[in-house]
Amino acid sequence: MPVRAFVNRYAKPLSGPRKYALLVARLCGGKIGQTVSPREVERQWRSMTEPMGGSYNPAYAARAKNEGWIDSPDRKSIVLLKGWVNALNGK
Repeated sequence: MPVRAFVNRYAKPLSGPRKYALLVARLCGGKIGQTVSPREVERQWRSMTEPMGGSYNPAYAARAKNEGWIDSPDRKSIVLLKGWVNALNGK
């Protein structure tokens, strides 16, 4: 499923940090431990401001990390963690 269609289907009712985790998960193909560039996440978000519910906010990444959905071992990568599925169901 294309990224935009995926976001339209699953991200609309979610909060910003949850949307961030979902977008990272989509860009990683749902594979735990897979990495993606923060710039790529931001680029994708900015290309879909309407379905993402507004402007990109860097605080979303920090909040998603605090929830255990993602990790950022360095400034150039974001790692998808096993807990990202909790972003979908509100836990």
